[in-house]
Amino acid sequence: MAATNLHFSPYSLNFQHRNNEDGTCDSICLRCYRTVATSQQEAWLAHEESIHTCTLLDLHAWMSDRARARS
Repeated sequence: MAATNLHFSPYSLNFQHRNNEDGTCDSICLRCYRTVATSQQEAWLAHEESIHTCTLLDLHAWMSDRARARS
């Protein structure tokens, strides 16, 4: 099992944090679903979240996957 315990980031509602079994925490963008950063220190995740920008390619891939799932 790679990851457990999803919870919302205290820094922004645009990201979700996931605690991993190895003690690290992933920050996941809720717009493009990219893993923004992985760290053992949540404070570092806030920095990475503050500079993250969703790319059009990520958003396009997400919308394409969604459209395929509907058909």
